[in-house]
Amino acid sequence: MEHQRYWRTIECALVENNNGSRVITTTRHQDIATTCCFPGQGHVYLMQPLDEHHSRRLFFKRLFNTEDGCPEQFRDISNDVLRKCKGVPLAITSIASLLANPSSKHVETWEKIRNSLGYELDSNPTLEWMRHVLSLSYSDLSQELKTCLLYLGNYPEDYEIGTFDLMRKWIAEGFVREKHGLDLEEAAENCLNELINRSMVTPIFFPNSGEMWRCRVHDLMLDLIVSKCKEENFVTIIDTEFLMNRASQVRRISHQYNSSDMALAVESMNPSLVRSYNSFRAANCVPPLSKFELLRVLDMHQGSSIMESGSKCLDLSAINHLFLLRYVKVSGFHLELPKKFGKVEHLMTLDMSHAWFYPSSSNQLSSDFSSLSSLRHLEFPAKKRTLTLINGLSKLSNLRTLLYFHVEANSVECITDLGELTNLRELYLTYSRSGNAEDNPDTILAASLHKLGNNNLRYLDLDYQGVASAQFRRNWFTCPRHLQRLGLYGLIPKVPTWIAHADRLSYLYNLEVQELQTDDFHVLARLPCLIYLCLRAKTIPGINIIIYPNTFPNLKYFVFYYCELPCQTFEPAPMPRLQKLEIQFDGREQAVILPSGFVKKKKKKKGAIQLQEGSIVGGIRHLACLEKVSVDIHAEFGHGSIIETAWREAINKHPKSQAIQIRVQCTEYDENGNKLSA
Repeated sequence: MEHQRYWRTIECALVENNNGSRVITTTRHQDIATTCCFPGQGHVYLMQPLDEHHSRRLFFKRLFNTEDGCPEQFRDISNDVLRKCKGVPLAITSIASLLANPSSKHVETWEKIRNSLGYELDSNPTLEWMRHVLSLSYSDLSQELKTCLLYLGNYPEDYEIGTFDLMRKWIAEGFVREKHGLDLEEAAENCLNELINRSMVTPIFFPNSGEMWRCRVHDLMLDLIVSKCKEENFVTIIDTEFLMNRASQVRRISHQYNSSDMALAVESMNPSLVRSYNSFRAANCVPPLSKFELLRVLDMHQGSSIMESGSKCLDLSAINHLFLLRYVKVSGFHLELPKKFGKVEHLMTLDMSHAWFYPSSSNQLSSDFSSLSSLRHLEFPAKKRTLTLINGLSKLSNLRTLLYFHVEANSVECITDLGELTNLRELYLTYSRSGNAEDNPDTILAASLHKLGNNNLRYLDLDYQGVASAQFRRNWFTCPRHLQRLGLYGLIPKVPTWIAHADRLSYLYNLEVQELQTDDFHVLARLPCLIYLCLRAKTIPGINIIIYPNTFPNLKYFVFYYCELPCQTFEPAPMPRLQKLEIQFDGREQAVILPSGFVKKKKKKKGAIQLQEGSIVGGIRHLACLEKVSVDIHAEFGHGSIIETAWREAINKHPKSQAIQIRVQCTEYDENGNKLSA
């Protein structure tokens, strides 16, 4: 919290009702912390620096990946640096990242960095010294990395930045170039990874899959970036503290404040020189787009991606006159699409995935859309009003990303052209059809997917609602050479045979099968690169699922949903890297394993009770890297508690059970399917 007025706004919603609620605020300012305390009740906790042990641990692990791996020639310098850091974590990680740079492997370089730190912290242990440390890290960057880092000044404090969006903007601005055999996207990714390795950008990982799709900048680093942006007139930030100065020299605008006064401020600038316009919920202040004559990047964000009845209409017709435009993203608007696209021949990204098409607008792209030969990333709304692509899709030969392609809304020719996009890396398909349809494009779609799989396709999401033909299921892939991420949304009979050849598959987000055969499970277990697996099974023939030693060699996240209760056994040394295990069982009117080790199978129709030997789960203790277990059980009254007890006992046998996050939840139902209260 940076201003007392923020607290005064929040405080109005907090009622003193003696219910024991607690509110925690964080700030860098003592006076704001005191203001947030209720009289006589609040407490200001002052963050303490790290002690010597933890300081050394953080410093050396960042430098040498071990706490005691410091070479003798660097020990004295390391001690001096740690003394100057005085236990401040950001200072320690920033300097360690600077010293970890491959160009800083000589004693002379370390001495130079140590000496450049000066003795400010001894006499002035404040934020100014930290800014000095961060400035040293900034000075050590190449010009390319400096420019990429400064572009982060466009984003508000604590903003979660989409990594793909950021890299595409860098490309659109011309900050990165193809080099050393890397294409533009790979070069941009290298720049981002370098900034992360230097602790200047913090990655944000999705908790379920561990993938990094967002990042943020530390507040102090953002302060440095913003000050550099002002010095170099790199970005003009329009916020509550904006002052109209140097308005005629604006090159990039970050619009973070929405008011009628700011609308006048933007109008008074010279938009014809602006290269990049980023708007964060400031739709009412946007000048006519036609005035941005040299614009390369246009990113307009208006509120939530969830549709609101009052969403503002945005007419994009004017962009056809912005001949240098390379990046367009609009979120939270109703859109009126241009009738022509031919003049934006340099357009590389068109992202409308979180917008809606205005009811009066055409649902078909203009006939000249296929002339956009520079287009690399094309994203449409997912499940909103369908947009029809034009024929000639194959002319977009540089296209790498296509989200979302609605199969049923496009012509056979367009579906055929899909397979000709040899550079396509990422594809999201939605397909809804009835099983009785005589005219369907299954064969053509399968042929197109087969071609893409043999070329460069890395990521595929297929949302298939309907009855897939057997021919489609057999032929849509044979050998997906480069496939890394796959999401299959829709029930299929069994695990596709071609998955056995997906040697590079790392993320299998959703695989829902009618029947999970033992052999099919073993096919998944042998995939060498699989990190994340979400598997759903309606039926599991037999009674045992055995996870053998050395299977799933790289799996870290395993999510398993099933409707029949198998006996799961983890033999010694299975899933050697597994960190998170999530199980969900819905066994109403299904099998229950009794404490005696027998299975009582309750059929939907009245019949005999079948008994088989077995146990619910065993060998959890063999999952050496396990950090988190989540089990959700849905069963008939009296059965769920048996399953819950078995899972808890198995987890508690793990040698590190005290350190594992454990969540086991059971919901039981009566014979009519009604949920029973706890």
